[in-house]
Amino acid sequence: MPRPSKRYFLVKHDLASLTLLPGYIWNSINTHSKIPPGFRQVREGDEWISFAYTANGERKQKLSHATGFYRCIQPLTYGLLPASAQTVYGPELRGWHIIGMSVGTPLQAPVEIPPLGSFFNRELFPQRTVTEITRAEFDRIRNRVLDLAGLPRAQDTKQGPKYIEAAEQGVFAKEARESLHQLVHHVLSLQGRALTPITYEELAFRIGRLNKHGKGHGHGMGKVLGVMGHTLQRLSGDWGEQVPMIQCLVVNKAGPLRGLPDVGIKEFWSGYKRWSREEKRDHVLQEYRRIENFGSRWNQVLAKLKLQPVAPPTHKQNRFGRGGESPEHRRLQEFVRRHPELVGAEANWSADENYSLPSLDEIDLLFRSAGSCIAVEVKSKISDRVPEDYERGIYQTIKYAAILSAMHRAGRKESRSTVESVLVLEGTLPEQYRPLAKRLGVRVLENVNPAGE
Repeated sequence: MPRPSKRYFLVKHDLASLTLLPGYIWNSINTHSKIPPGFRQVREGDEWISFAYTANGERKQKLSHATGFYRCIQPLTYGLLPASAQTVYGPELRGWHIIGMSVGTPLQAPVEIPPLGSFFNRELFPQRTVTEITRAEFDRIRNRVLDLAGLPRAQDTKQGPKYIEAAEQGVFAKEARESLHQLVHHVLSLQGRALTPITYEELAFRIGRLNKHGKGHGHGMGKVLGVMGHTLQRLSGDWGEQVPMIQCLVVNKAGPLRGLPDVGIKEFWSGYKRWSREEKRDHVLQEYRRIENFGSRWNQVLAKLKLQPVAPPTHKQNRFGRGGESPEHRRLQEFVRRHPELVGAEANWSADENYSLPSLDEIDLLFRSAGSCIAVEVKSKISDRVPEDYERGIYQTIKYAAILSAMHRAGRKESRSTVESVLVLEGTLPEQYRPLAKRLGVRVLENVNPAGE
């Protein structure tokens, strides 16, 4: 009997496993000779619903917890598991794993539903991680989960979201492809510098979508980006994660959502309309980080869509963000390292640059003596282009101090009993963030000029 073009599954893990590796089906077995039951069935394009179970002997009486809906983008592989799992379970952790990307309406938190058996008129295999179900069963469970979560039901895939429907009819498709190419060019040309947004009008101008005055015609660009976003959402490749939402880079130039994507992005973030402005901005900045970190894989995406690759910039490519790889950032970081007295350290203290924490964050500079340490986050004047980067620096400074204190309580020998942190700026802190720094007790050093040495 021929295999159906798409198959559907239930995937059961404990909640800790799903939190560590969302979108993964995995088993950390230490030998590749034994494949876990059901893993071999899942192929590229197949879909599953992930469930967490309570880790105690009464779990059959407990409610199931749905955690997400996924489509397979990398079938069964044996090898090293991602760093987040190795941090918890130990280095060089290997196992069988399948990678999926989130599809449809995302769940903001695990959703409790009735026991899985109530959805079926047949016996399941409760001890198996992967269990095949029918399309009708998949839809019934998914809709029940969305109802309980208060989210809109998934649309019938025969019709699809309105932007997919438009794309398949060719409406906006050409402009969507041109927009993607322009956005990838924008991202790769800024490697080593702060990633900045562009307006709908600017993107329209770049793709030749002009009004009668020869200026970029931004009206309707939301639909163009919707087509592009759904194209990327359905795309599968060997890059190991869902393609980032590069359309987040396109923002309003005026109005209540100035500097943010328009409301149409709720097609991908269902909670966007109800989020506060701060929440919207935080989600966008987190997506910017994913866009930056995707790096050269953007050209793989273009190749998959039969678009011309973007030539890399002539300057040395570095990921801007944590680690401070921009030239301006490096100069300021090096200047502070040579002048520890600026932050209250002494010349005989050790100084570690880009110090890695157990959380996988990196501190720009960590000064340590026998009993004290000072974490330093630096922001060069390049952050003036994205003022929100200063707010991020305030929270990073607090975060580093909290983690270093936790390391001491955990008995880590490299930790110190006295912990301080400081935010060092080449320029000045924007006025809107001064009350925040004061309220949170963050020490800020301004106008530290490495050129004045």
